[in-house]
Amino acid sequence: MRYKQFVIKNATKAFSYKVIGAFLGFSLQIILARSLGPHEYGKFIYLISLLTILASLSTLGFDSVLLRYLPQFKEEKKWAAYISTIQNGFLIPFSFSFFICLVIITLQFFFKNDTNSLNILIILILPFQVIIMLSYAGNLASKNVTAAMVANHVLRPLIMIISVLALSYLFGMKMYVKEAIYCLSFSAILSCAYGLSFFIKSLPCNLKIAKSSVSVSNAFKEAFPFFLISNFSIGINEFAIICMNWFLIPEEVATFGICMRISLLLAFALQATNSILNPIISELYHSQKRTELQETITHVAKKIMIISILAIIITISFGKYVLSVFGSEYSNAYIVLNIIIGGQFINSISGSVGSLMKMTGHHKQACYILGITFMVSIVIYLTLIPAYGLLGAAIGTTLSISTWNILMLIYVFKKVHINPTPIKFLSKFISK
Repeated sequence: MRYKQFVIKNATKAFSYKVIGAFLGFSLQIILARSLGPHEYGKFIYLISLLTILASLSTLGFDSVLLRYLPQFKEEKKWAAYISTIQNGFLIPFSFSFFICLVIITLQFFFKNDTNSLNILIILILPFQVIIMLSYAGNLASKNVTAAMVANHVLRPLIMIISVLALSYLFGMKMYVKEAIYCLSFSAILSCAYGLSFFIKSLPCNLKIAKSSVSVSNAFKEAFPFFLISNFSIGINEFAIICMNWFLIPEEVATFGICMRISLLLAFALQATNSILNPIISELYHSQKRTELQETITHVAKKIMIISILAIIITISFGKYVLSVFGSEYSNAYIVLNIIIGGQFINSISGSVGSLMKMTGHHKQACYILGITFMVSIVIYLTLIPAYGLLGAAIGTTLSISTWNILMLIYVFKKVHINPTPIKFLSKFISK
C-alpha cells in the first residue's frame, strides 16, 4: 500500500508540474510560432530535433542507467557501486558531448553552407542539455520529484518565454531562428545549474566514505543497451521531422511539429507517472514483491486511462481552435492531428510497458523491439512522406508508436508476467 500511496502522491505532484510545464510550453510555442512565422519556426523545429537526437546519442544511455541502478544500489546499501554509477554516469556522457561539439564544429568549417552558424549555435547547447537529462534522471532516481520536474518542465520554458518577450518587446528586436536559439541557450544553462545543484544536495552522506568500484568498461557494458533504447526511441519520434526537412518545406515541418506537441497532451499522465514509477518498479521487482508491483501498476494504469480519455475528448473537440491559436496557417491540419492522437492513445492505454522492460532486466529485449520498429519506421517515413506529405508523416508516426507498444505488451505478458494495462481481462494472456 505504501508504494501505491507514494506513486499516486508523487505522480500527482509530477502531473501538476507537467500541467504547469505544458501551459508554459504551449505558451512558448505559440509565442515562437507567431513571432518567427511558419518558415523560421519550421527551421527552429528542425534544429530542436537535431539537438534532441545528438543529446540522446551523447548520454550514451547513462540517464537510464542512473534510473535503473541507483534505487537498487541504495536499497542494497552498495555505496561503492552507487558512487561509481554516478561518477561514470555524469563524466563519460559530459566528456563525450564535448567531443561531439568539437567534431561537428570542425566539420562545419569544411562543409560550409547557409545553416552553419545555426548548427554551431545549437551544438554549443549540447553539453548543457546532456547534464539536464542526467540531473533529471538522477533526481528521479533519488525520488527528488520536485527538483526534477521544476528544472525540466517549469523553469526552462518559463525562462525562455521571459527571454523571448524581453528581446521582442523590451529591446524591440525582430525574432529569427538565431535569436530563438540564444534564448534557448540561456534557459538551458540556468535549468542545468538548478537541476544539478539539487541532485548533489540529495546525495547520501554515506558516499563520503565509499570508494568507486565499477570500471569504465563495465559501465559502458551496462549503459549500451539503454543507449540503444534511448536512441531508437528518439529516432522513431524525430526521424519523421528529419525526413520532412528533406522532402517538404519548412512550413509543413512547423505544422507537423505543432501537431506532435498538441498530441503529447494524451501522454501527460503516462509521462508523469513513469518518471515516478521507474525507480519503484526496479525496487519492487528486484526485492521479489511481484504482487505489490502488479497492484501498483494496475492502480496507476486506471488513473492514466481516465485522464487519457478525457484528454482525447478535449483535444478532438477543440483541436481546430487549438491549432488556430498557433496561427491561421495551421488550422487546416486537424486530420493530421487526429491521426497522431490515435497513436498517442495506444501509447497511453498500453501503460508503463517500456518502463517495465527497462527496469526489470529485460532492457536488451526492449532494445531489439525498438530497433526493429526504428528500421520499419525509416521505410515507412521514406515511403509515405514523399508521397503523401504531412498525412504520410502522421500515419507513419502512429504506425511506429503502435508497433513498439504492441510488441512490448506481448513480451511483458509472456516474460515479465505483469499486466501494465488497465484492462483486467488481458491478465489471462499472462504466461504462468
